[in-house]
Amino acid sequence: MEDVITRIQSIYKSLEHPDFHFVAESLRRQPYDITIKQIKQTFEMEEDTDANDDVSFGYLLRSTDQQEWILRLSMVGPYAVVLRLSEGELPEVIFPGKHSLTGQELKLFQLLSAQGIRVLSQAELMHPVALTLYNTDPSNVRLYQALFSDTDVLPWERALGDNE
Repeated sequence: MEDVITRIQSIYKSLEHPDFHFVAESLRRQPYDITIKQIKQTFEMEEDTDANDDVSFGYLLRSTDQQEWILRLSMVGPYAVVLRLSEGELPEVIFPGKHSLTGQELKLFQLLSAQGIRVLSQAELMHPVALTLYNTDPSNVRLYQALFSDTDVLPWERALGDNE
């Protein structure tokens, strides 16, 4: 975990006064082009990156049998989060080694691993980070927000007041 925190400090330059210039540079460079081309050979992909709040490239993946996942590839470093989508359920963080992975999920993880991209677990994503962001309360900042998206509610948690 220490290597990820060191990378965050290096890219943002300051945790108290972070520099977000790396986002525009990543959008220009498209560092995951090869990975995306490979994923498109197996999955339908729809990009949903929000340059205002995201520090990652976001994609909706769909298999031929209509299973869906959210894939986020960090602009901070070679890190990914994969969320399995199921109708009527909150997204579920999946990662290599998790039980009940499908063949398609295993293939996705193999592809990401071959490109040197580390898929993080929910426990890793929940690690606190002392980073000042615009949308997330400072006491709520976790690895997820530092690596993927500045949102106060994590995608696998229900916001207060949300109803089923």
